Amino acid sequence: MVKVKKEIRVYLYFLFSIMISFVLFFVFYTSIQHTEKINTTNYIIKNLVNTNLEYPYYIDYSAIKNNKFYISGWIVKRGIDNIVIDRSIVIKDSKGNYYKLFTKSYVNEKVPAYFNNEFDYYRSGLIAKGKLNKKMIPPFTIYFLIKEGKENILVNTGKTVERN
Repeated sequence: MVKVKKEIRVYLYFLFSIMISFVLFFVFYTSIQHTEKINTTNYIIKNLVNTNLEYPYYIDYSAIKNNKFYISGWIVKRGIDNIVIDRSIVIKDSKGNYYKLFTKSYVNEKVPAYFNNEFDYYRSGLIAKGKLNKKMIPPFTIYFLIKEGKENILVNTGKTVERN
């Protein structure tokens, strides 16, 4: 009788752990698909060409597939090591609404070489992914968001992405 209760308890723990795993997976999956609408009232918007001297950038890839944004590129702040800089990719729809995409940085070894290794620009690569919702109307303009202290700077790349 005691052995049966122990087996039932183990079985229930197993089922509980499976349920918790599914919940955590769902929360994680929805968080990386999230596009967050942002209010840009106090943001500084800069229309810069990609070869500017303050924030040079490049968009490697941009597409919308299966109602999801996929954008990759890089941006650096010239003249300093770019080890810890808060950067994200933002899109602007045709209604003028801005949406922040889930963005991860990665090591891009081509960027420091492009600038003759003048500073540490290795972690300047960015990959963004986000879900396209029904309220968003194309075309979408790609921006880089840089947070420096209390300033939020949006760099307009002029690059657009549309649904296929």
